[in-house]
Amino acid sequence: MMKAIADQAARAAIVAERARNVAVLAGAGTGKTKTIIDRAVELLAPRAQAVPPLAIKRLAAITFTRRAAGELRFRLREQLLRELEQAARTADQRAAWLRDAISNLDAAFIGTIHGFADRLLRLRPVEAKLSPAYALVEDTSELVRETFSRLRRAAEAGNLAAALGAAPLAPALISEAAETLRAAARAGLQMERAENAYGPLPSVEAVLASMIDTRDVDFALPPIPDPGAAAARAAVDRLVQMLAQMRGDSFGHNRLRRLGHALQRLHAMRDPDDGAEAFHIVQQAGRGRSLYKQRDFNNDALGWSIYSAVRPDNHKAGSLAEQLRGPQRWLVIRLVRLFPVLRAMYERVKDEHEVVDYLDLLVKLREVLRTDRSARGFYQGLFDHLFVDEFQDTDPLQCEIVFFLCEDGTDADRWDQARLVSGKLTIVGDPKQSIYRFRRADIVMYDRAAQRLRAGGAFEQRLDTNFRSRPDLIEFFNGQLAKLLGREGDNPVEAGSGRARYEDLAPDPRVAPAGAAVHTLPYAGAGGAALLAGNGRALEAMAVARYVRYLLAAGTSVRDPDSGAGRPLRPGDIAVLACVTTNLRLLLEQFDALAIAYSARGGVLFLSHPLVRQYLLGLRALADADDGVARAALLRTPFFALDGDDLVAGLAGNASAGAAGAASVGCGEAQALIAELRRQRWQRSPGATARDLIERTALGRAVVTGSNGRQILAALYEVAWELERRAALAGVDYDVATALVRTWAEAPVFLDAPEPLGDEAVRVMSIHQAKGLEFPVVILWDGFQTLSDRGGGLWRVERDGAGWALNLGAMAVEQPPGSGLIEREKVFGESERRRMYYVAATRARDLLVLPLPLTKSDRLPYANKALAEGAAQEQLREFARFQPDTVPEWAQGADSTAAAEICADQALQAELDARAAEFRTDLAAAARPVAAPAPMTAAAKLADPPDDAETERARKTGGARFGAQFGIVVHRALELVLSGSQPAPRPAAAVAAAQAHCTEHFDEAVADVERALAALRAAGITATAGWQLCCEYPVYDRQPGRLLGGFIDLLALSAQAAAVIDFKSDQPQAGALASVYPTYAEQLRLYGRALERSGRLQGRRLQLGLLLTASGELRWL
Repeated sequence: MMKAIADQAARAAIVAERARNVAVLAGAGTGKTKTIIDRAVELLAPRAQAVPPLAIKRLAAITFTRRAAGELRFRLREQLLRELEQAARTADQRAAWLRDAISNLDAAFIGTIHGFADRLLRLRPVEAKLSPAYALVEDTSELVRETFSRLRRAAEAGNLAAALGAAPLAPALISEAAETLRAAARAGLQMERAENAYGPLPSVEAVLASMIDTRDVDFALPPIPDPGAAAARAAVDRLVQMLAQMRGDSFGHNRLRRLGHALQRLHAMRDPDDGAEAFHIVQQAGRGRSLYKQRDFNNDALGWSIYSAVRPDNHKAGSLAEQLRGPQRWLVIRLVRLFPVLRAMYERVKDEHEVVDYLDLLVKLREVLRTDRSARGFYQGLFDHLFVDEFQDTDPLQCEIVFFLCEDGTDADRWDQARLVSGKLTIVGDPKQSIYRFRRADIVMYDRAAQRLRAGGAFEQRLDTNFRSRPDLIEFFNGQLAKLLGREGDNPVEAGSGRARYEDLAPDPRVAPAGAAVHTLPYAGAGGAALLAGNGRALEAMAVARYVRYLLAAGTSVRDPDSGAGRPLRPGDIAVLACVTTNLRLLLEQFDALAIAYSARGGVLFLSHPLVRQYLLGLRALADADDGVARAALLRTPFFALDGDDLVAGLAGNASAGAAGAASVGCGEAQALIAELRRQRWQRSPGATARDLIERTALGRAVVTGSNGRQILAALYEVAWELERRAALAGVDYDVATALVRTWAEAPVFLDAPEPLGDEAVRVMSIHQAKGLEFPVVILWDGFQTLSDRGGGLWRVERDGAGWALNLGAMAVEQPPGSGLIEREKVFGESERRRMYYVAATRARDLLVLPLPLTKSDRLPYANKALAEGAAQEQLREFARFQPDTVPEWAQGADSTAAAEICADQALQAELDARAAEFRTDLAAAARPVAAPAPMTAAAKLADPPDDAETERARKTGGARFGAQFGIVVHRALELVLSGSQPAPRPAAAVAAAQAHCTEHFDEAVADVERALAALRAAGITATAGWQLCCEYPVYDRQPGRLLGGFIDLLALSAQAAAVIDFKSDQPQAGALASVYPTYAEQLRLYGRALERSGRLQGRRLQLGLLLTASGELRWL
């Protein structure tokens, strides 16, 4: 006998409840959509004849995405038809109610909150102060980018007031905003959005975009504080005094000395009150990793106390760190004061494009409901019941709108004062799946709303039977996800941290266990070496791609998502989910190498594909013949079978016989086709011309026969469709439309990829894209991702405007000071990151796969490691570790994907295959560097150079007896004297010390210079003796596989001799140069060999020497 579903009684009660509002807490995979549909059908056509039905026209169902809305409408229609088929046999009243619901289904509102607001506002456009003809823009990223670009350009040009038009802003505020933008650039802030290997970088653009997203909240602009440069200089003076007492010579001690030297630039500022320059100096000086007392200071108490006084995380009032932070606070507050100017520019951009965005709709609807009680009553009367799905992703405005619409009467001034009509509202949500903070989702708002419903007597039920995942996976979730999220507390949400409490899921009793449902893929560097993220992700890409190949070849069985029956795994059953999409290109390249078809979605992955970007450039080349980059992209493969030599021959009009003649003909044919497409673009729609570029050139054929051809071809057609859609929406021609998409080639924007064709493509997407989906196999990409939220810059403002926080990574300020907003946002961000991995893991039906790198750090909270750590042995299958030098058996083997056949002629196919193999061999050879650049100083060393030797001069002076800075001063002073720029050692040393920000050991530096000059005079190597003296002379020499480069400290040329002399301020050692200074001797030999090969010697006798400035010795090799 089949075991009953654990929460069946709760499901039945949810469906039947009519007297109270209903709040459903639905865990992942618990069938909430079916529960919503069952409840809706029961409201529309109750089984009890005495219960009145709800008219479908007076029902609204609000979902989070259009996809979810479409699925809900489709499944509701299906359920109504099934119920009607059964009810029609009894000829009772319920059948008539069902027929009415089916016939009027299209009159019911089932859609997103934004579509809902749009529909309501169009009913009362006068009260909403909206033109009935407004256009709604969904993705505001391009509007935001245009706003930021206009602000920057106008600030640099000095015409910001004109660019803002008639904005009601004080001229002084506009002038201040222009100076702030210039100061931010001058201070070296990251202005535009950018990413590195770890995700988005904090940037001014990202912060201003967040301000636009929260422009519905006004706050008092803080006054501009003092730039803080004077206080920072005072702190530097105190630091220098403290450093003078320090005697240690460890890494930490020398780092502090360098810090003191760099900060003394504050005394040399052109404008002593320039906060931007002061900020830049402090930020540059303070770069570097955190220091540790034992590791970096050898437990020296004094050095450690000085570092503690200046370390970045020291926020103690009056500390040196706080004094140095003054310019930072000045710049942050100026950025905050950009808000009104930013908002005015954004409104101007929207007005020019004649669009409104989603936030406009929500703000206007909320304001109408809040301030116009007559309109509130009108809107309340339109609906008898509201369903709100994914309520955990609601933002504060959406929550206010729902509560005002469901209010009993129109008396409330605020949403949280509204007393709701009983039985009018059903909300469904799961706080553990709240992952849209970047779209204003507020888990605390969810919690407040749920508490209001509870206080009002709502009927609350929890669904915990998971119909999606195998029992083995659910057991893993209940153990590992519970540790990830925590079980503590009685409330589903902890308001102070944003943490959502884990609650156990129950398996579907109809699904049998099948053994270990979690695969772990450990990987390491060659020889089992631990990895850093920079090189580790490339290895993970190799391991994951080979694992996918293995899984497909092994005939792995999965449950069919539709029938539930077992069947062999297909590529489309596999989903690779990424928390951050920045590094996914590494994996896609490996899929290409193994001929594994894939569809990539999320972030800017779609438009970042090299072929898509080349297609965007090709589209623009048809409109603008003067766009050289676009033209070059079009006149090459895969559009035309032309290379650089062909173009040179063709454009030169070379019609001679042979290969050049054939190239000329091919180039001419390409030019003729381009000219034809250019002419026709005026007579056809932009989309038709875009499709012709795919079909009439070789692009379509080349793409479809290549790796992942079907999916890429579908992507190209999607771009053509998007071009046509945008051109039609804006009423512009091909040239104007392609001017927009041309910018996408350089800075890809978010654009959703088309759905994959068939089941033959692995799905690659972000975790956010996977929300609401399920897959037989889920692979969590990037074992280097941590549970810490790095973010791309943070702006947060309290809903009442009483507090705000701005964090740009290196600079962070909150108002009121000490309010804890920055720390709170960090905690909330980390809580959401944990929820993201809950969402990602629970997408899996049959198998969850966790790549696990062997990392150098054992302190970072790596997400995949946290998921696997401590799991029961029987829940996991650990694969043999993947290493590039010892590839395990599972990662070996031939590609299971058959090569695409281009033609039916077997002989021709064999020739094509041979050419393809030859091309792959040549491509691999071409990827090997012919001459990788390398410094001669590093090549001369017996061991690798130290990590912090960033320049040639720093390497050469690294052994100086008073540190590298001292050596730099001596070298520079000698250069100034020998070149004639300075008359004597002391003034030369003074200039050099100022440039190097090194004032210590000045007299010793002067003495070194004097001794060196005396040695040169004793050797007769002076300008007056007829020698040509060349300081810092550059030389280059090619060796197998690398190009060596360096600078000779002094090259002295006479009629018969050439002397290569290197300066060294090291402590002298007795003995022959080659024996006591083998590295320096090899360096000199490399310099000499490079000079000989360059032909510069012209028969001169070569001399190689080392000038030891500490003793005044000139030792010849």
